[in-house]
Amino acid sequence: MSQNTFLSAFENIDRDHDGVIHIQDLEEYAKNDGVSPDFVQKWKLLFDPNNTGQITFENFCSTLGVSKKVRDSAERRRRPEPKVYESNMSMESVEHCLQVIKRNYNYNDPDSSIHVTLTEMDGSLGPRWQARAVKLSENPKPAGEYLTYSLDNGEHKYVLYREPEKRRNKCCCC
Repeated sequence: MSQNTFLSAFENIDRDHDGVIHIQDLEEYAKNDGVSPDFVQKWKLLFDPNNTGQITFENFCSTLGVSKKVRDSAERRRRPEPKVYESNMSMESVEHCLQVIKRNYNYNDPDSSIHVTLTEMDGSLGPRWQARAVKLSENPKPAGEYLTYSLDNGEHKYVLYREPEKRRNKCCCC
């Protein structure tokens, strides 16, 4: 098997694309994809010699001697660059938002990332940040600054926005 064949196999077995293959994933793949009966045992011996029950992408690549360039390319396929659908923010603000979003994004449970992202946005760019999931066909344009994006090729699409200040004098609630 070539390195590319192994990398493709890793991508197919790692169905949640979190960079970790659990032994259960291997067994499920072997059962459903018609590979040889000793497939699971061979992979466990080769990629999980310490019997941890999981094969990380980093360990997988190290075992195969995959170059950093090839590893980074495979990583980008697994975790694509953010897709910006629409925004009315400056490019600097968009870049800052995307850095915060990528840092806090949980690929296994994207919706759980929202709270942490909003907390960091409130701290770094000021208060009143909100976010919500939107349908792929939906293009919301909330009042104030907004950014509509996806970090997984459109599988989950969100709009991040800052509600405009409602107080006239910005000093009290009058």
